[in-house]
Amino acid sequence: MEFIEERGVNKHQKKVSLYRCKCGKEFEAVNTKVKSGHTTSCGCSRGEKHRDSGTRLYNIWTNIKARCTRKSHSQYVNYGGRGIGICNEWTKYSNFKLWSEANGYTSVLTIDRIDNSKGYSADNCRWTTHKIQNNNTRRNIIIEDTTLTLKCEELGLNSRLVQARIREQGMSFKEAITIPENFREYKIAYNDKLWNLKALCEELGLNYSTVHKRIKKYGWTLQKSLDCKACQWILDKDSK
Repeated sequence: MEFIEERGVNKHQKKVSLYRCKCGKEFEAVNTKVKSGHTTSCGCSRGEKHRDSGTRLYNIWTNIKARCTRKSHSQYVNYGGRGIGICNEWTKYSNFKLWSEANGYTSVLTIDRIDNSKGYSADNCRWTTHKIQNNNTRRNIIIEDTTLTLKCEELGLNSRLVQARIREQGMSFKEAITIPENFREYKIAYNDKLWNLKALCEELGLNYSTVHKRIKKYGWTLQKSLDCKACQWILDKDSK
């Protein structure tokens, strides 16, 4: 649908403009309804919209079109703004629906672009689980020819915590996975003895809350938090 010109206000004092529908017909529509996605045609596709309006699949389709084509959409900068579009065939909902039904769509799956640098089309999209889709994102970090998410899953680690340490603290992957998530499962080797964190802070004259926050919240290494290069985390197997 193409904007042509503004036409003032209607009898309800709503701003209206002249638009050209994809079928070629020119018509007037309320501007706010066009911006919200409520009005998408002159009415030529109204029957199609009426049948599936409000369904999950229809809402997915309207959201795809909006973020790829409408500059006022909150996610346009991440999609249409960087060249991610929707193929001509899928601008018609019935075509998108036919493809979805033929490619395994169910109410628990989400649409995923296989190549995140390309747009929405039959040859670049699939219906998949949230887990697979979240792993296939340009924000993911590659570790040893796999993604950080899958590597952490393989090692039994919290991927969100490890990713935050790498992105926000600038740690290497090796550094990020050496800081324990649960301090109670670990002891600290210092002066030929094993200490828990609180006891060692008392021994070194440090504030336990400050050290704990440095490690847990800010992702500092143990050595940096204690200012002690000789301190090392040791897994306390007896506590398991």
